[in-house]
Amino acid sequence: MLHLPAQIRLIINGTEYHVRPDRPPAIGRPLTAPAEAPLTAEASLPDESLPLRGLPAASPGTPPPRAAGLSPRTALVSTDVVRAVLGVDAAAVASLVESGELAWVFDLSARQGKLRELRYWARELFAPEQCQITPARAIQLILGKRRQRWRGTEIEQLLLASRATILRWHRAGDLPGERVDHTFWVNREDLANFLRSRLHHPGGA
Repeated sequence: MLHLPAQIRLIINGTEYHVRPDRPPAIGRPLTAPAEAPLTAEASLPDESLPLRGLPAASPGTPPPRAAGLSPRTALVSTDVVRAVLGVDAAAVASLVESGELAWVFDLSARQGKLRELRYWARELFAPEQCQITPARAIQLILGKRRQRWRGTEIEQLLLASRATILRWHRAGDLPGERVDHTFWVNREDLANFLRSRLHHPGGA
């Protein structure tokens, strides 16, 4: 026997409706939207995603917002991603950085350079209340608990940096590492120290 769900959820022009399959609405009769909070998208990162910065917390039972389709392995994001998530321009992002509202920001540019290459902790965009922690704890979460060393290619992905940039940090003495069989390796302590040295607000949260 075919078992129908008690209710079918419809989304029409961004509004959620609940319809019972055994009682279809009469033709021409408009559906009635429930008196609930506006519909939010379902989370792609169920264990990590919470309401976006600047938006009210969802009511109990309301799915949290989608974390912008980010992979759970993505820890740091660029300014363009922050602009897309928050829906603001570059000047507004810069203001959030300078005010300290975005606290977990890393400047990966060359120390002598005038242009900043900022990276932002993705968790702070989606769960800022989880980010009132020490720099040591934040960096531990960014790097994970178990990894003890990283290949150069993995650092490229983690920091959204090019191979040439990573080698430039290494030659400058900012990022110690070693070559093993043509592979550049960096251990956990050195990578953690590098991130700590590039934290835009050294005091942390």
